[in-house]
Amino acid sequence: MRNINNDSYVLQFMYLILICFGCLIVGQFISIGIALAAGYDITKLAGMNPSDLSRGELQMMKMIQILSSLFIFIIPALIFSWLKTGNRYAYSRLLQGVKPLGVVLATFALLAAMPLVNWMVEINQAMSLPASLSSFEQVLRSMEEQTADMINAFLSMNGSVDLLINMLMMAVLPAVGEELLFRGSLQRLLREWSKRPHLAIWLSAFIFSFIHFQFYGFLPRMVLGALLGYLFYWGGSLWYPIIAHFLNNGLQVLAVHLGWIELPENAMEQAQEMPWFAVLIGTAIFGACMYVFYQQTFKSKYHEQQLGENL
Repeated sequence: MRNINNDSYVLQFMYLILICFGCLIVGQFISIGIALAAGYDITKLAGMNPSDLSRGELQMMKMIQILSSLFIFIIPALIFSWLKTGNRYAYSRLLQGVKPLGVVLATFALLAAMPLVNWMVEINQAMSLPASLSSFEQVLRSMEEQTADMINAFLSMNGSVDLLINMLMMAVLPAVGEELLFRGSLQRLLREWSKRPHLAIWLSAFIFSFIHFQFYGFLPRMVLGALLGYLFYWGGSLWYPIIAHFLNNGLQVLAVHLGWIELPENAMEQAQEMPWFAVLIGTAIFGACMYVFYQQTFKSKYHEQQLGENL
């Protein structure tokens, strides 16, 4: 096996991009093959209004989404880790354990950050491009509406089986896959390259948000990406951001299933205004949880024992 650590970081970054594109193409071919074998026209499905999809067509779209998570995020990250270390899991720090207190702090930090994130959703949705780019803005809004409509269609659940499929598709696989690629692979590589961990965290968070191609959710998603990046950097284990990411997505899926959250009739409905005191209190609790997490992991001997190096 050729060790890519001997290559420049520019080449290593290019390897990661090429691996992602290669896996994307393979995944697309497999998805098309499965859809055709099942009697579906994948291009027709992609162009249909989500509300017009039959149950069978919707299940096929879910299967394609599951395959996408595998081939766009998980498989490329495992291949990159193998090229870097000779082990599919070592580079991304999947083999490192977690402290129970660290998991609790990461969970509370995520929950406490929600008012701040929702406030950023308001700010992001209120943004508008200059008049000269109005046609481009219309395209962005149309893309957002299509994505939101599909998510709403996915979240329309009829029973426990739909709930389990949605938890796998929208919580488990994104949490594992996106953290493997963006934190475990990209963030680590950028940190090694730049020697500036905070730059690596925020640049990875920027790319993480950009790759979703949702302009009106860009700002809150980038902040969440940075939060997950600091959990990885300070905690020394990818399981901290994986657990937090899973809770963020999984709780929303469960809340919809239990009727705690109603799906909006308009998929692009504006976020409700967040009370300033809720944002202030939530941000204070979030900051306190992250500080204690930092002290309990990064500044403790536990971090040195886990990694044997200074992240």
